[in-house]
Amino acid sequence: MIATSGTATSLGNLISDDLGESKQKMHGYKFKRENLQNVLEKLIKLPVSEIKKIPSLSERRAEIIVPGALILNTAMEMLNFNELTISERALREGLVVDWMLRKGIIKNELNIQSNIRKTTIVHQARKFGVNSIRAEKVIDIAFQIYDQTKNIFHSDDDPKARELLWAASNLYSCGKYVNVGSYHKHSWYLIKNCELLGYSEAETNIIASIARYHRKTLPKKRHESWQNLISKEDKTLVLEMSLILRLAASLDQRPDKAISSVQIKLQGNILTFELLPLNRDHDLLLEKWNLGLCRNVIKELKNLDLKII
Repeated sequence: MIATSGTATSLGNLISDDLGESKQKMHGYKFKRENLQNVLEKLIKLPVSEIKKIPSLSERRAEIIVPGALILNTAMEMLNFNELTISERALREGLVVDWMLRKGIIKNELNIQSNIRKTTIVHQARKFGVNSIRAEKVIDIAFQIYDQTKNIFHSDDDPKARELLWAASNLYSCGKYVNVGSYHKHSWYLIKNCELLGYSEAETNIIASIARYHRKTLPKKRHESWQNLISKEDKTLVLEMSLILRLAASLDQRPDKAISSVQIKLQGNILTFELLPLNRDHDLLLEKWNLGLCRNVIKELKNLDLKII
């Protein structure tokens, strides 16, 4: 169930405040019917003069927020929905999509969301000066690792994991735009605060955190980047995908492509990485040495010993 426009967005802000959450982007924000009912019970007890004093409500919205909330609550009850997602896109965006369809700019309105997600990542990578050739190398290796480590590094239960890994692999080095030192922290900040069209705030935080933890220390409770992750599932996803990105990025040590493929095998407690060179002139000693620096992280997260050949 998806709700658009002013009343739904205003209720989302009220629910977010009621739950004591930090300031949220409303696009993609989810709330339960129970959350809506809690806010509604408080609003009903207030005179309109008091509702108008709520900072997040305009005077006009304050006059119609209670009936709007009642209608939304009744709709959720009648349609048997317990959760709702807010979209900040509404009629204006629909008119733009309709115009693009009529002009032949897009062929299928049902594909526009995935197109927007891909386009916005590429746009942000270009804006922050990310080397697209090297990013493609890292993506290729990351996907090889992802595909070969099902039930080793990840369970593959989350269909969006691969897509979010792709997005993070495109943007993980964007922090170098600010400073090469601690660039993973700068990458987190830039990704979190740039607008990734088509991605919810939760997904944006996941992408930013995958980039944040692809190098250096693992997450700590005091880290804002870790605190911003909403659920246990999101944190697990970040740990799994950042480990894959860490390994893939560690193998990107030259401007030109040197690795043709990575072969991974698990025997007992030993995880073997075999690096196959693109041609015989590449000894891959640098890549093997740098990959070896990931041993401690693999041991800590997965209790596996890394062997490199």
